[in-house]
Amino acid sequence: ASGLQSGVEGGSGASIPRGAASLVGEAGNSSAGGDAGVELGLELGFSAEARFVELSHLGRVVWSKQDPARQERVALRLPFPKEGVELGVRVEWREASAGLSGVRLRLSLPEGEELERSAWGEGKILAVVPFP
Repeated sequence: ASGLQSGVEGGSGASIPRGAASLVGEAGNSSAGGDAGVELGLELGFSAEARFVELSHLGRVVWSKQDPARQERVALRLPFPKEGVELGVRVEWREASAGLSGVRLRLSLPEGEELERSAWGEGKILAVVPFP
């Protein structure tokens, strides 16, 4: 088993609470819940083949997918205060020996601005990615 190492470019990294994984719904579903929030477009790009990806916000899983494509587009409805939003990102690579691999996240705001971040890890990624 490889050691957990992860880093985030464009912000500080932190781990996602273990309990977040228990909230996974049906793979591929996007459901932030509640009526508050704005529609945000998110593009994910993987440097290696991922076996599983999960996005969370405030400890709640908002999207997950088994065997995602190398490029995925996701529509999320999340609160987006002027301070920004933090997304929890969990990625497990198809090949445990993939070495250092990454995911690029490009968030499209309703007014057209795009914010781009990336996270990297060996074996898997477990990070909090800020979009201020």
